[in-house]
Amino acid sequence: MLTRTLFLTLLTLGLVALGGCPADDDDVADDDATGDDDTADDDATGDDDTADDDATGDDDTTTAAGFAEVQASVFDQHCAASNCHGMAASANLDLREGNSYDELVDVAAFQLPSMSRVTAGELLNSYLFHKLEGTQQNAGGTGQQMPIGGSLTAGELGLIEDWITAGAAP
Repeated sequence: MLTRTLFLTLLTLGLVALGGCPADDDDVADDDATGDDDTADDDATGDDDTADDDATGDDDTTTAAGFAEVQASVFDQHCAASNCHGMAASANLDLREGNSYDELVDVAAFQLPSMSRVTAGELLNSYLFHKLEGTQQNAGGTGQQMPIGGSLTAGELGLIEDWITAGAAP
C-alpha cells in the first residue's frame, strides 16, 4: 500500500508539472443533499457500519460506493467540471450527470475498443480504471493518465474501484 501511495504521489507531482485541463478545486464535504457530514450511520441499518455483520471476516469499515457518489465526488469535480468530458466530450465521453452512466458501462473504450470503459465487477477489464491508474498503455490503450493535470486522491480512486467491483450499478 505504501508503494502505491508513493507511486500515486510522484505521479501526481509529475502530472501537475505537465499541466492540462484545469481541475475544479471546490471541495464539497456534504455532497448528497442530506445536510449531514456523511460520518454518521445514515443507511437505516441501525449499526455504525464498522462491525463485522456479514460473516465475511472483514471489519466492514468500507462500503461499496454507489454511482451517485462516484458522479458527485469524482466526475462532477474532476472530469465534467473541467469541460474535458463535459460539453467537449473528449474521446467521445460525456461524464456530465445524466449522461455518464450510459456512456461508461458496457461501452467500448474509444482508445481501446476491445475493452469496455467499465465492465461490471471486473476492475482489470475496465478501461476507466486503467486511465485513472495510469496503466492504460500496459492494457493496450493509448494516451495519458486521467485526469490531465492532476490525479484523484486515493479515496476518490477507491470510490470508483469499489463501484466497479461491486457490479457498477446505476
